[in-house]
Amino acid sequence: MKSLEQIRKELKQIQEAFRYGLKLEQFGCVTYPKNFKAIAETYIAASEQAPKRLKTVFDELYVHAKTQKVYAAERGVTEKYIQILNKRLLLYLQSSMAGA
Repeated sequence: MKSLEQIRKELKQIQEAFRYGLKLEQFGCVTYPKNFKAIAETYIAASEQAPKRLKTVFDELYVHAKTQKVYAAERGVTEKYIQILNKRLLLYLQSSMAGA
């Protein structure tokens, strides 16, 4: 099972790649681990199975590369609430990818 720290690290890499405008098919070209595209595809596939609220958090924070502060302001909620949802997302991804 991946640690939450490892999941955070990989999600940060995915977020950075999307922030710089890369499309998923270009992930093989970035200076991350050789299997970065496969890692990203695994997270994206796992997020597709997540409850709707967590899927939205994944899309907004990692695919659209928004900060928690920006996303909270857009939603009209506190940053703490987005932090809680992000933590739930991390735990969901950890449990759903336990066999990966």
